[in-house]
Amino acid sequence: MQPQSPQLRTEQPSARPHESLSGLIERVTFFNEENGWAVLKVKAKGHRDLVAVVGSMPSVSAGEWVTAEGRWVQDKEFGLQFRADMLNSTAPTTKEGIEKYLGSGMVKGIGPVYARKLVEKFGERIFDIIEQESARLAERGVRKLLVICPAFVSDCLETLEEIGLRGRESFLAAGGTDFALIPCLNEHPLWLEVLERMVARFTTAGQNQAAQERALARNT
Repeated sequence: MQPQSPQLRTEQPSARPHESLSGLIERVTFFNEENGWAVLKVKAKGHRDLVAVVGSMPSVSAGEWVTAEGRWVQDKEFGLQFRADMLNSTAPTTKEGIEKYLGSGMVKGIGPVYARKLVEKFGERIFDIIEQESARLAERGVRKLLVICPAFVSDCLETLEEIGLRGRESFLAAGGTDFALIPCLNEHPLWLEVLERMVARFTTAGQNQAAQERALARNT
């Protein structure tokens, strides 16, 4: 069952003037993928507290910068909200926004802690570093590039599109001749065997086997 969009009980639109609002999306409280209805918490310019913004948009993620046009309404249940007739969001450009974006779950395999480390190391360059770095290598005379992504166990959007497609295009456009991406482990039999062993260690049989292996090791 698809979640139902919250119903707003608001005053008439004509009661308040049309206004503009912009700020950093701190949290996506609700988003309906079917109709794009979103309820956002925004750190808006000129407002000390987070602002509740409601409206429709194709997609949204915490950390993005949002611009909205609409009116302030007083909802009987949820309080003061900015009811947007137009909502637009853009990719984050500040360290704070990038960290929230990466740590929001938008990028598979990256949580808040890892996102903070990435931003601390690469700063605002994190989104461009893959494309630009592959191009720099080609400009320095590297003609063949073999890429591996050891941090990813399974292939995903980041490895297949950002590295496998965009990274490849940047490298070839800058003068490279050969670009190859080593696939992630995915369902490789050896990796599945390792997973099986890891799981076995947390079962009774696995614990017994581990004890026997340790005993055998001591006697040899």
